[in-house]
Amino acid sequence: MVNAKDLEEQFGVIERRIKAITSENRALTERIAELEREIAEARKDARTREHVSGITGQVRERIEKVLLSLETIGTGKPDA
Repeated sequence: MVNAKDLEEQFGVIERRIKAITSENRALTERIAELEREIAEARKDARTREHVSGITGQVRERIEKVLLSLETIGTGKPDA
């Protein structure tokens, strides 16, 4: 049979484990929130890069058209 002192010791061990697990859970919850913020920022950065890349492509196309027009003017040949 288990005496009261042993029962108290076992209960104390369980209490300490619960406190440790609770503390670890809190830390992990905070880390998850931090990672979620980082993911949101990375997604925002990716959308910005995608937008800038699209604008860069449009500008490149316009420059190419202007260069072709200038070449046509320089050679005196009509646009194709």
